[in-house]
Amino acid sequence: MNNFADIGYPSKIRLVLILSILTIILSCSYAGEEARMTGQRITTVHMGDEIFEIPKNYLSPNVELPNKIEKENMIEISFFFPDFSGFAEGDSIATVGPYNSNQVTAFWTIVNAGGRLDANNSLKNALRFGLLERNKKLDIDGLTAYENLNGNGVTYHAQNNQGDDVLIHCTEGPVNSTCKLEYLDRASNRGVFASFDMKYLPRWLEINDKLLYLIKEWKA
Repeated sequence: MNNFADIGYPSKIRLVLILSILTIILSCSYAGEEARMTGQRITTVHMGDEIFEIPKNYLSPNVELPNKIEKENMIEISFFFPDFSGFAEGDSIATVGPYNSNQVTAFWTIVNAGGRLDANNSLKNALRFGLLERNKKLDIDGLTAYENLNGNGVTYHAQNNQGDDVLIHCTEGPVNSTCKLEYLDRASNRGVFASFDMKYLPRWLEINDKLLYLIKEWKA
């Protein structure tokens, strides 16, 4: 038997209205809870005159990270290949726990404070003081190679997609082999740095572009 059919027309109207109101209330409640949870997952980072709204899982594996923090001159984050996501369960910062070859650790400096990462100045000084020597045999993937004379490893010089000169220092160790990218971003006049496993050297441009995208995306 269809009980709904036995209800009078006015009662049907009232029932439909009640159900519609309940649906709206539940939807608003869900949206409010979602917004609250999203707020809890974001940390507002103050650095100089800039404000960044950064997902907590890019800053730390610690879920108890404060909702507001201040940084004096640099902001450090981590993301992971293959999808550039932040920390997940079981992940740790690069200096704690087992080595994760898919982890990228990066930072950017406050505006007008990245001069020490200027690739051109660093390269000129290293050549001047005999720390590097050009070695064409080590060129790879469009990167200009310089052999480190005071130890193992190679320093590569290149330009990113934004036209900035970039240095990438790569060293091979007994446990892992890493590359460290650094340069002065001329558009913002801030220093940019990223450390990643050497196996991702052919994808350094992708790493750099993703980092610049995140900085712009998170800037309030």
